[in-house]
Amino acid sequence: MLKLYGDRSSNDCYKVRLLFSLLKKNYDWIPLEGETKAPLNVYQQYPKVPLPILEEDGGLIVEANAILYAVAQESRYLPESALGRARCLQWLFFERGQLQPAFEHGVRQKADPAAGKALRQALGSLEYQFAQTRFAVGNQVSVADIALFVSVFKAADAGIDIKDFPQICLWLEDIQALNGYKTKESFH
Repeated sequence: MLKLYGDRSSNDCYKVRLLFSLLKKNYDWIPLEGETKAPLNVYQQYPKVPLPILEEDGGLIVEANAILYAVAQESRYLPESALGRARCLQWLFFERGQLQPAFEHGVRQKADPAAGKALRQALGSLEYQFAQTRFAVGNQVSVADIALFVSVFKAADAGIDIKDFPQICLWLEDIQALNGYKTKESFH
């Protein structure tokens, strides 16, 4: 049985839990909030462990986007072609390296209009992509969309009016309409 260690409030944990829900995949959720601790083998392998952590057959995977990519193997959420998989990875790296840091900076500096510039640029890249294709990697939803969705969905927290990005708005609706979609708050 898959074990997912995480924090209920974490957006990275939400990404993985959302994919599990979309795939209707069973797993044991092990909260690491408060006094709950991961098993010793987790901390021995990853002393400064980022959440979430996926444990399968004694092996561990850390980093949300790596978990997404691993769990999506042989599912409709990972393109079949090498080019499609490479583009999927490209968007996963974009989400982690550009979109997420810009979002976090925007939240911290919400009162400073210049702070939203990087986030607006990152959202502009997505807006351009979604004007070309329905999803990040063509016309089929992928784990890249799941990762991007979690970062984009909370843009208002950084002072960004997502209505300024109509293609992104349509894409957000498409993600929320997926069979198995759940809000972050609906996970217990």
